[in-house]
Amino acid sequence: MLWWLRVRRGPVLLPPALAVFLGYVLLVRNETVALPSLIGGGAEVVLLAFAPIPVTSALMAALDTRLDAAEESGIRPVAALDAALALAVTAAATLLGLLAAWLLDQPGALAAGRDTAFLAGLMLCLRPLAGAHAVLAPVGWLMLSVLAGTRAGGEPHPWTVVRQPPDSWTAALTSALVLIAGTTAVAALAQRRGTRRER
Repeated sequence: MLWWLRVRRGPVLLPPALAVFLGYVLLVRNETVALPSLIGGGAEVVLLAFAPIPVTSALMAALDTRLDAAEESGIRPVAALDAALALAVTAAATLLGLLAAWLLDQPGALAAGRDTAFLAGLMLCLRPLAGAHAVLAPVGWLMLSVLAGTRAGGEPHPWTVVRQPPDSWTAALTSALVLIAGTTAVAALAQRRGTRRER
């Protein structure tokens, strides 16, 4: 397992990304910014919505660091380990969001962890199709949510997820389901690579 973690550069990539995530959450708090919207006027966007980007980028970099020959000919359960890594990183971000919410008495920090789970799951779902380019999915989703995710009255659409209130149970459920789908895709992709190598 230590060999696998060193290959994935987990100790190098992931702790700094989580530290940046926490620092950003503590610094930004519930600040908002007005961004242009295609619906008309502007959209008030909570800056915490962008907190997951360092975590999702580091996770993708870690998962894309491989030693194909060694991994596909070895007996280690690499697919399960990669899926566990994705779950562990998103769980850590969620716990850091809870910690920040408790320290700052700011419920908005809770959404940062939830949004990390959603955006990481979305990225991992697209990874079998887009490869390393799937790292752009979280940024693309955030931009889509800003540009087209606002109703005429100024309220965000439920499909945006990342712009929903921290106490939205539908956003939390959606994030959990997308993360499960994403980690399943991670395991399936690793197994498919192994089968292709054997042939």
